[in-house]
Amino acid sequence: NPQDWLQVDFGRPTRFNDVKLYFYSNKAFGSGGNTYREPAAYTVQYFNGSSWVDVPNQVAAPSTPAPNLNEVTFKPIVASEIRVLMTRATGFAVGLKELQVFDCHR
Repeated sequence: NPQDWLQVDFGRPTRFNDVKLYFYSNKAFGSGGNTYREPAAYTVQYFNGSSWVDVPNQVAAPSTPAPNLNEVTFKPIVASEIRVLMTRATGFAVGLKELQVFDCHR
């Protein structure tokens, strides 16, 4: 698939404004690896009751996807479901090894 996603159902409306994503990257080591990379692009979405929509005004750090930690902050959202929509880098699979969702009071 050119795009993949991982979604989480909180089971009830939940407030959040900070998402930490950890992308898998297995560069070539000896005879193995070189199959997974961080995505070419991604966006955090929430289910608004009828469709998936991008969380508005997302600020990603770093600004381009990187292996391991990526953090996305935004104004608080209340939703029961969240997902990360990822566009694969050409020739590689994408792996998201950890997703953390927070309600940080800043």
